[in-house]
Amino acid sequence: MTMNKSIALWFSVIMGCVAVATAQDGQSWTNSLGMKFVPVAGTSVQFSVWDTRVQDYQTFAAATGRSWAKLSFAQGPTHPAVYVSWDDANAFCQWLTEKERGEGRLKSQQQYRLPTDAEWSVAAGLSKEPPFVKPGFFAAVKSGFVGQNKAGGFPWGSEWPPPRGAGNYSPSLNVDDFENTSPVGSFPANRFGLNDMGGNVRQWCEDLYGVRKTHVLRGASWADSIRDLLLSSSRNFGDPVARLPCDGFRCVLESNGPTNSVVLIQAVANTNSEQLKGMDKVECDSLIELARQAQQTTDLSQQKTLLKRFIDESYPFLQKHSDQMLIWQIRAASALSLNDMLAGHEAGQKLLTMGAADSNDPNLHHLLVQLNLKGWLDRGKMEEVKKEVAKTAPKKEVATGGARAATYIVKKGDTLVRIANKLGINTQELLDANPGLDPKALRIGQLLNVGGK
Repeated sequence: MTMNKSIALWFSVIMGCVAVATAQDGQSWTNSLGMKFVPVAGTSVQFSVWDTRVQDYQTFAAATGRSWAKLSFAQGPTHPAVYVSWDDANAFCQWLTEKERGEGRLKSQQQYRLPTDAEWSVAAGLSKEPPFVKPGFFAAVKSGFVGQNKAGGFPWGSEWPPPRGAGNYSPSLNVDDFENTSPVGSFPANRFGLNDMGGNVRQWCEDLYGVRKTHVLRGASWADSIRDLLLSSSRNFGDPVARLPCDGFRCVLESNGPTNSVVLIQAVANTNSEQLKGMDKVECDSLIELARQAQQTTDLSQQKTLLKRFIDESYPFLQKHSDQMLIWQIRAASALSLNDMLAGHEAGQKLLTMGAADSNDPNLHHLLVQLNLKGWLDRGKMEEVKKEVAKTAPKKEVATGGARAATYIVKKGDTLVRIANKLGINTQELLDANPGLDPKALRIGQLLNVGGK
């Protein structure tokens, strides 16, 4: 071995031993781009203290080649990134998640994403808003509701017009010296340590706004001057591909993973199996234990195995006890984690018929939002999917959920693209879980990455 190779080898060994800081649940965190995150009481996530900055988004655009509209005004590196669509914001979150998992900064169950509308409200100081109405309507209905924001209806308090230094709003209000966007952190943070929760740019949220396929925008922008738009409770909306000079986004860091963050923690803590007797109670308790194990494991492969078991074993139980909302909740959450469209739709529709849309439970609220974002609460769309699957898969396979139906389809090699795409299932995961499948089907799945999620 030459001297240079020896040095290179020792250097790689030494570098491999250098510890990389990792994000910890419930603690402040600065990531690889210098974005600062803090916990917000009343939520299970850590919020970025700033809107995503120009320098952050530029790094993403350069790394991925994603197009970014040329600005009509000058911005510095610490100004909030604008001309960013909802789709762009989600792509940024996905890229940053994958980047930092690869660097060892995030654990496999941690991810960056947009805040939900409910999380944003808590972070803005709105302690109470009207209950969840039903998927696709809650944001529009709640818009403008002042609630019990202890500081008043606006980010700065209750007075109108806003006082000097209240934030970056329209020049017509004469409260700041910026014509357009301003550097993040130019104005005082709120009680959670978050800057610009009103003014500078409107911020994309995860949720749909209403019946139209538009998404929620929160917080007023540098161009806004109308009183109602500056309320902390105000909601605006935008098309997911729209890029405007007033729109940006703020990331949150979720540390519990997509399953635990929805309902499993709440569900296993509030079992209602006591009303059951005999073997039915034993079955229910067994299902609860599966959910508890899935919640507690840090092994994602093991978690998926447990959730698949739950999907399979909960079906015959729910045929006998369709009134068990707890089991339907866990089934819906499991389906979301496994991307099992048919099981998720079935559970979501059942929850709606049981009055879940009127619940004040934030976990159930978030679960319905996630199902709605997936499009799984659209009865008409799902009926089309079921008909397509029924043409190819046996009735028994369809009844037990999309994952089984899709597995059958892959085994037979029939209309893989057409069906699996409609199911929205990651075929690669199905194939990995079934090593005996036809290698030709395996190659097709790898090339097409059916489901794309």
